[in-house]
Amino acid sequence: MSDELSDLIRRAVRRGSMSHLTVVTSDGIVFQAAWRGVDGPDYRMVDSTDPVDALVCALTGRRPLPMPAPAPEKKARRTTRRHTASPAPAAGGEKDDFDDVFG
Repeated sequence: MSDELSDLIRRAVRRGSMSHLTVVTSDGIVFQAAWRGVDGPDYRMVDSTDPVDALVCALTGRRPLPMPAPAPEKKARRTTRRHTASPAPAAGGEKDDFDDVFG
């Protein structure tokens, strides 16, 4: 497929029909390729798990390989927290910021 990709890029450059081609990923799993032509609204964006497939599909307009189903989300386990009583106030009757609120 990489030979096909290099041929497609060379042909697009020879024809003068490509102004932009890029591929990016944010998670290392899904790659997004973007192609922009020089005339009018020629623009394609393709998502694929294979970066070469994404680029080929952006250049040709073909459909990308099927994306795998997303992994099921793990449910968060409920945890209980034990609350302990607040420590007794220090002897000597020192006042803290909460005495005004809680007495």
